[in-house]
Amino acid sequence: MASMDPSVALVAILVAIVVAMALRIPEMTMTEGEMLPPWYYGYSYMDWPMMVAVFHPIPFNYLVRAQREIAYLWDRTRSKWPERDREMAQIIRAHELEAYKMGVERGAGELAKRILNHLDGHSRLEG
Repeated sequence: MASMDPSVALVAILVAIVVAMALRIPEMTMTEGEMLPPWYYGYSYMDWPMMVAVFHPIPFNYLVRAQREIAYLWDRTRSKWPERDREMAQIIRAHELEAYKMGVERGAGELAKRILNHLDGHSRLEG
């Protein structure tokens, strides 16, 4: 039995993943508490924003899972967050900056009040 070159095997896997993604593979989504899909559907991934588990027919669920893992690792190694994480980080950063600015303004206002109260107290004592 002849052994296959690893690069040929990798290309074959990548082509299979691309073909599987190009075709519209039937999928089933299950929320918590629903009955499991038929035996020929395998678990692919968990869609956390929608809180559903996604299932595909058994040979394709491995391809879908591999494609999602590779895409996630690729984004992480390029120091690019997936779009959802990037949007959430921007929203959190904007809220933190707004809260910081409000705190600085509030602190500056409080300092001005204390200075005025201090000055008022000294002017009353001298007068």
